[in-house]
Amino acid sequence: MESNMKIEFVEFYPTEIKSKHIAGSLRIKLVDKGIDLLGIYCIRKAKKTLIRMPFRMGYDFEEKKPNLFPFVSFEDKDYFKELIKFLIDNAGEFIDKRCRDTVNPPKLLTKEHQEIINEFRRKKKFAPSQKSTVKAFIDPPPKKWERKPMSKFTDKSRAFR
Repeated sequence: MESNMKIEFVEFYPTEIKSKHIAGSLRIKLVDKGIDLLGIYCIRKAKKTLIRMPFRMGYDFEEKKPNLFPFVSFEDKDYFKELIKFLIDNAGEFIDKRCRDTVNPPKLLTKEHQEIINEFRRKKKFAPSQKSTVKAFIDPPPKKWERKPMSKFTDKSRAFR
């Protein structure tokens, strides 16, 4: 099978750099299809590259088990296999080259950046304006079919209304 794919590596966004492996997200451009594909998860370990395409976890009701549903799918399955093979063969070199770049090195999130992001997420979920609009809990009125308490002064026949 002759490869006539036109693929361009755009960027690598590292999420973790350790002595034994580099993990992150890869962005590529499929020039011949006109697609800009983001979120390809890559792990580079000792000259070996692991690739996972972007997906969403879901439940397959026919097979009755959890399943991965891809965000991008091609009608031509041979093209998809060729794309994965190309990424496994060439993404590692791009990741290594990108991580060795001294002019424009890839940036990891520092602890300060992560704290700012977490604070923003906390504010977004629990904004002060939302807290002030929350009303106090009030007991609901009794339901019509509930049994009213009987007293010695009432007739037992009128206990249920």
